[in-house]
Amino acid sequence: MRFTKTLVAFAVATTFASSAIAGGYEAPAAAPEVVYIPPAPAAGFSLPAWVIPAALLAALVAVAATSSESDEGTGG
Repeated sequence: MRFTKTLVAFAVATTFASSAIAGGYEAPAAAPEVVYIPPAPAAGFSLPAWVIPAALLAALVAVAATSSESDEGTGG
């Protein structure tokens, strides 16, 4: 009889204890950490996209002009 009372008391205690913690534990929400990222430094100098092809074209024209002038004098 003594064991039965202990068993009933244990069953009642576990029933109430399990319903008390049924929601689980949730940690309190912490404020998000604010991280400052400084802006990137401005670029010092940048060429437009058309400058390099224009310079290559000018170099090709210059090479073509100098090679045609040197060919005229050797017609012999």
